[in-house]
Amino acid sequence: MLYEALDNFLNTGTWHTIHPNDHERFFVALEKVIKDSKFNPDQLGEYMPQKKHVSRDDGQIHFNSAID
Repeated sequence: MLYEALDNFLNTGTWHTIHPNDHERFFVALEKVIKDSKFNPDQLGEYMPQKKHVSRDDGQIHFNSAID
């Protein structure tokens, strides 16, 4: 799957923080994804919460903010 390129980033415990290392990991992974002609930002926005088991209704605002 295309968005699995972000798994390394999402498997890091601090993925949702503003730490520079997390930002770098995200953009390295994102670069691999956005170059693919099948890239769709809405699908990426669906993949991340599914991968992290985050729901808009579960009150985990910091995770939802990071995904947005």
